Amino acid sequence: MRILLVDDNPIDLMITQAELENLDQHVICVESGQQAIDIFKTEEIDLIIMDEMMPGLTGRQTTALIREIQTGWVPIIFLSATITPDIILKGIEAGGDDYLGKPVSSTILKAKLQSLGRFAKMRQDLIYINEQMKEKNILLNQLAEHDGLTGLYNRRYLDNFLLMALNKSKRDDETITLIMIDIDWFKLYNDHYGHIEGDKCIIAVAHAMQEVMQRGTDCLGRYGGEEFCVILQNTDVAGSMLVVRKLIECVKKLKIVHEKSEFKHLTISAGLVCITPEKYLQIEDIYKKADQALYVAKKNGRNKFEVYIQKT
Repeated sequence: MRILLVDDNPIDLMITQAELENLDQHVICVESGQQAIDIFKTEEIDLIIMDEMMPGLTGRQTTALIREIQTGWVPIIFLSATITPDIILKGIEAGGDDYLGKPVSSTILKAKLQSLGRFAKMRQDLIYINEQMKEKNILLNQLAEHDGLTGLYNRRYLDNFLLMALNKSKRDDETITLIMIDIDWFKLYNDHYGHIEGDKCIIAVAHAMQEVMQRGTDCLGRYGGEEFCVILQNTDVAGSMLVVRKLIECVKKLKIVHEKSEFKHLTISAGLVCITPEKYLQIEDIYKKADQALYVAKKNGRNKFEVYIQKT
């Protein structure tokens, strides 16, 4: 362990240091409370052994100041020539953990270090477990928000993002756009090429559209099956049309053969709806209107998009 030893008496300091080093401990020695605080701010310390009665800052005062700046719990053992129940109580209340009598007994010191070593190991184990739990929680949150096949955001996340975007649009007086996207004749593709190729197709389309989405304020997700959804913040109809054209074009550029398509290669259709702050709608209504525009695009021949015109 790295031990910070604090004692204003040079002889006592030297004796305790020797005892600790005989026990194979790394010892940093200082002679005042302020020096202890300065070292604590810059060094990694596993244990502090500190004289309780010192000129300037006492051991208790130094301990209280250390407890204010620490980021993790470091055990503090007081050194005292006089140990009474009242002294122990005040030391514990100040933030201390234990007492050692002066002069220091090598046997008792060894026992204290062994005990603290066990506690230190338990603490490290708990820190490790806590870090593992944090990593697992992060993974669980990712799984809860992302689609397992494509890695895009899932329907749950899309709903939450859309609600957030709607609230922001009202607050900042901005227009938002929802785009519903569907792979054309995907059932025929799946039936003809098989489900494995169908999954590969969905993944390829997802990755191609990700390349188009450049703004961190926007959201692309898998709505379900072969359907995708894009939410554009602070984007009007003209800006949204530019984005949806790029999305349609990026899928064409994949040049995925689709024998059952009228175009003989994979394409997508899209429907978009722009929502202005004064025309607040429920989430399901927005999806419905975008889906209606998507239906018109498919009805009019696919491989295109249509815009739902919001009535005044």
